[in-house]
Amino acid sequence: MNQPEVPRKMGKQDQSGVVKGSLFVTSGAALWGIIGIFTRELNSVGLDSMKIVCLRMIGSAIIMAAVFLFTDRSMFRIRLQDLWMFFGTGIVSQVLYNWCYFHCMRISSISISAALLFTAPSFAVIMSCLLFGERFTLRKAFSLGITTAGVILVTGAAGKGDHISSMVIISGIGAGFGYALYSVFGRFALKRYSPLKITFWTNICGGAFSLVLVNQIGLARQLMHFNVTGTVLLLIVIGTILPLFLYTKGLTYLENGRAGILAAVEPVVATLVSFFVFQEEMTIFQGIGILFVITAVMILAGDRETGKLPSENNFKP
Repeated sequence: MNQPEVPRKMGKQDQSGVVKGSLFVTSGAALWGIIGIFTRELNSVGLDSMKIVCLRMIGSAIIMAAVFLFTDRSMFRIRLQDLWMFFGTGIVSQVLYNWCYFHCMRISSISISAALLFTAPSFAVIMSCLLFGERFTLRKAFSLGITTAGVILVTGAAGKGDHISSMVIISGIGAGFGYALYSVFGRFALKRYSPLKITFWTNICGGAFSLVLVNQIGLARQLMHFNVTGTVLLLIVIGTILPLFLYTKGLTYLENGRAGILAAVEPVVATLVSFFVFQEEMTIFQGIGILFVITAVMILAGDRETGKLPSENNFKP
């Protein structure tokens, strides 16, 4: 890993690893792209956005705890003075991100929600420059400009009669901002803990906090219905744990930049789900805006400095 880089042809084994990694990452990103199917179903049976956040995070923590109980009990041990890191990743970042994202999908189209969420890399760049003194490169500036143009198009500001509500914009961009905060708190946590342990404790802290914010008795009654429980399990397993495993596995084969580019599959899949599953309308301006946002992510992924950030900045708990 620390050896000097030398030009060399990619061998069959390297190519095989790239193919495997690409399949893992794109599969994980694609599964994240379909979570709107589960959240829409849960909304239709009366679960609000915070209840879905609570069930997703607590359910993920319980399943991971059950696995770690038999495989790696060291995952349960952290230093008490480091809890603030997981309060940051779990409460400040993930509860905010999940609630805003699910709320945006409830009041708007899934494709627009996904596009606004993908402003997260731009927020991460800005915060990294302000908090960690990273250079603001021309590539980053260009990417931020394209992202801004994409958001303007997605929100309808460039069209006539295509405007979406301010709440959609606030919740969508709030989701991107909340997700970007994960890279800030995660950077401190990565100095002491593995990505998997960070994800586990992020779900514990975020799940516990969100549980306080919901009506537990009402939530328990709603979970008594089989269709609700089944959908929640699908959200946890197919929409959270499985894509997390696939994405993490892919990062063992791929560099950060390539994984970041492949992650742009998520809003593409979300757009397809929005159009084909829910028959949601999309204007030509919004379609172009989504392409702009995806392009900005690809540009950022190719930035040399951005690529030096820990791979966990692409990690989606």
